[in-house]
Amino acid sequence: TMVQGKDDRSISSAGSPGHQQNYLNLGKECGMYLCEDWKPGTIELEDGTVIQNRMIRYNIYNQQMEYAAAGDTAAIGNPEDLSRLIIEDKTFVFRNFYCNDQVKQGYLELLVEGDYELLLHRGIKYEYEESAEGQGGSGPVTRYYQANSYFLSCHGKVAEPLPEKKNEVIAMIDKDEKKLKKYVKENKCKLKTEDEIMAFFVFVNNN
Repeated sequence: TMVQGKDDRSISSAGSPGHQQNYLNLGKECGMYLCEDWKPGTIELEDGTVIQNRMIRYNIYNQQMEYAAAGDTAAIGNPEDLSRLIIEDKTFVFRNFYCNDQVKQGYLELLVEGDYELLLHRGIKYEYEESAEGQGGSGPVTRYYQANSYFLSCHGKVAEPLPEKKNEVIAMIDKDEKKLKKYVKENKCKLKTEDEIMAFFVFVNNN
């Protein structure tokens, strides 16, 4: 059986181990962490406090930001006090977002800043436990499959899922519809790839 999230705080955080014979169709494989290695990060709090060079990694499976301290691993507490968290070239915020008509909280990557914020939520939708017998392994191997979703926060409001259809995306934006449709047409923008979506919202925020 395929296993979907038991963690109500996330869109699709994986639950207990599941088995799926046809796992090759589950989508893109990923790891439990955004990056297995610890990376130096900068934590900016709402009160203006800045904490630099803290070794951090993003645990996608548990939807937590972890930091290394005195040889131990801990999750960042009170994430609602964060203004932003920067790991290498990625900026994360802890925000409210709509999921299945409920308001939830979680870490989202801030892709485009402005009145219209484009945000990316990473989750693990399925996990598959593969037997290591006959492979020289010492135990089963767990494979994770990602579920990434884009969200849009308009003028600081609760972030909403970004629709799949271009016209529905444009309808969320309180700007000159003709200008937006002209941009989409002239740039042959289908709003399907991350680069296209980011470029579109850079345009939206600057026009």
